[in-house]
Amino acid sequence: KRFESGTSIAVTPRIDRMEDGFQQGVDISLTQPLLLGTNSEYVLSSVDSAEFSLRASKRALFISRVNTVVSTVMIVYRVVQQRELVALNEHSVERLTGLVSATKAKEKIGIATPIDVLRGEWQLRFAMDTLLTAKESYGDYLDDLRFQLALPQTQPIDVQAPLVYDEFVLNEHEAISIAIHNRVELDQALDIVLESKRQSRIAKHKTLPQVDLVFGYSQVGVNENLVNDFGIDDHVWNVNLVTTSDLARTAEYAAYEQSLLGVDSAERSYAMQRDDIARQAKRELRNLRRSEKRIAIQKEQIKNSEAAMRLAKIKFNYGLGNNFDLVEAESDLRQAEVDLVSAVVEYIVGNYKMRQSLGTLIKKP
Repeated sequence: KRFESGTSIAVTPRIDRMEDGFQQGVDISLTQPLLLGTNSEYVLSSVDSAEFSLRASKRALFISRVNTVVSTVMIVYRVVQQRELVALNEHSVERLTGLVSATKAKEKIGIATPIDVLRGEWQLRFAMDTLLTAKESYGDYLDDLRFQLALPQTQPIDVQAPLVYDEFVLNEHEAISIAIHNRVELDQALDIVLESKRQSRIAKHKTLPQVDLVFGYSQVGVNENLVNDFGIDDHVWNVNLVTTSDLARTAEYAAYEQSLLGVDSAERSYAMQRDDIARQAKRELRNLRRSEKRIAIQKEQIKNSEAAMRLAKIKFNYGLGNNFDLVEAESDLRQAEVDLVSAVVEYIVGNYKMRQSLGTLIKKP
């Protein structure tokens, strides 16, 4: 048994065959390191290493959970976004179908030209092709979601995720401060620094010579066979000074110098991790601000496109113009609606990524 002080005790029962019979005894030895091994940190090094590995594994599991949440949210909102695009393109096809029918009717009475009909039909076919592509992409994203959730590919699923969001109000300085305080990656980097320093202290302790003071005690007895009592009544005491090391400790000093390099490397990695976390927080915050501006721009664009469509429809209905402006307004409106949905989804997903970069998406263990 080894104690934290480095002292070890060994008890060894034995039976030996001799020329005149058998010898039975018990050997007890107590080994006390005089230099190497007197440090409790050195003696418990394997325990500390195991605890460090356990902490690292728990942090890795936590990071994996966070990444799983974010990737699942991204796929869910891809499904929602694509479903919205299908609906928008269906409405566009309905409007263009009505436009083509109205243009053909006007052609029959001579207030529209064949070019107007061809223009409308071309735009209708384009919208129908876009609708078909959107439906195929919607099915693909549903398959991705089934795979992410470990569901059978044949299982029907329905996704309910609202396209609503709350405005993110933190400024850059606050975001960086929260991220530095909460990110488990920085905790791991700091733990690596502490572990490398501990390993360096162990390496420095190993530079001491291995010199042990060994106290021995034996109690033995001899008998002609193994049946009768042995009568263990002989006592032997001994004291030894034992060394098994290279007194120069060349290899140990080299290992110690190498451990110091490991400490420097760990400290640089910690500083780089801290800067990287701040960079991620700033980048995600900029992405959110860009999405906010895109949402405002697309909302205004939809208003303008709807107004242009109303004006073009009035002119076309009263024979004051062809359907060119109406077709163009329809195309602009559809694109603005698609861009708005994309910007809203980007902002919602960006909120999750922002919380991931802040380390607040899931409560840290």
